[in-house]
Amino acid sequence: LKQIKMINFGQFSDKSFDLPSKEINVFFGANEAGKSTTVAFIKQIMFGFHLRSNSSPFFEDYTPLAHVSPMGGSLVFEADDGEYELERLYAKGDKTKRGILTVKKDGQVVPRVSFRSNSKNRWFVLCRQLYL
Repeated sequence: LKQIKMINFGQFSDKSFDLPSKEINVFFGANEAGKSTTVAFIKQIMFGFHLRSNSSPFFEDYTPLAHVSPMGGSLVFEADDGEYELERLYAKGDKTKRGILTVKKDGQVVPRVSFRSNSKNRWFVLCRQLYL
């Protein structure tokens, strides 16, 4: 994971974080600085938004504080075969309730399966890193 881009999520609006290290990146801050919001953002970009109408013990409800639309953003991954960007946006009236996922490889939209199949266990490895 090399970059986090939040469009509207919880307390964040148009906020990006560059993650310079391939080994480990640490988010450090006072209470209410947004550390838990950032972790929830990563989970929900990867697996879909779980809003009040679709609650789960694994997911928290982080709708934008400013009540703006769309909610979401993207995660940028560096891989052996290129750079992938997972973008998930949820707009008012979206019937999926999970948001629309777009996958880009080197800036070009590709089928979602491209990220999973070319990355072998990238989903699993990232999730494991988040929770260890």
